[in-house]
Amino acid sequence: MCPPIEKKVWVNLGDMFIKMPKDDVATMIKKDQDTLDKEITDIREMMKDKVIELEKLDGGDGSKSGAFKLKGMSQ
Repeated sequence: MCPPIEKKVWVNLGDMFIKMPKDDVATMIKKDQDTLDKEITDIREMMKDKVIELEKLDGGDGSKSGAFKLKGMSQ
């Protein structure tokens, strides 16, 4: 006999645990992950510009750090 499928799961929100519907929790986690992925991408792009700016401040022409402007291959 299979155990019953839980429709609610425990979630840690701040300093407390709350039992919420499984679908709502999955949606919430996916939304949070999308937000984090976007923020990480924005920070990586900002870092590329700052590396080039730093090289120019060191007296370079920005050509050595041109490799930092490469884009990853999409799947």
